Amino acid sequence: VLFRPDTYVAHLLDGVFLVQQLRNSVQPINCVFLRCYFSDFLWAFALCCGLLAVTNVTTKGAIWCGVITVGCGWLWECLQWVGLMSGTGDFMDMLLYLAAVVVAGIMYVKGLDK
Repeated sequence: VLFRPDTYVAHLLDGVFLVQQLRNSVQPINCVFLRCYFSDFLWAFALCCGLLAVTNVTTKGAIWCGVITVGCGWLWECLQWVGLMSGTGDFMDMLLYLAAVVVAGIMYVKGLDK
């Protein structure tokens, strides 16, 4: 919402004074990773953590939660590449989905050890 003012959520919050003030303070930050890629990492991380929390699986089941998360992300990117979804398919997004699943999986498995 703060780094990409052209998103749907950002348009919904345009009238909120605090959001406008925060957006104006971070606007000079021109970091491509924060503007374009970090949100993709976060949604994949959140989806994987959510699946792991809801299913409460063992280590082998955690792999399936990761496969589902990466599969959803990669499917979304492929649909963008072929033009069936709006947006542009990006290979970096695909790598970040995988990285998010690895981070979430490691955190989950380490939590099972305790």
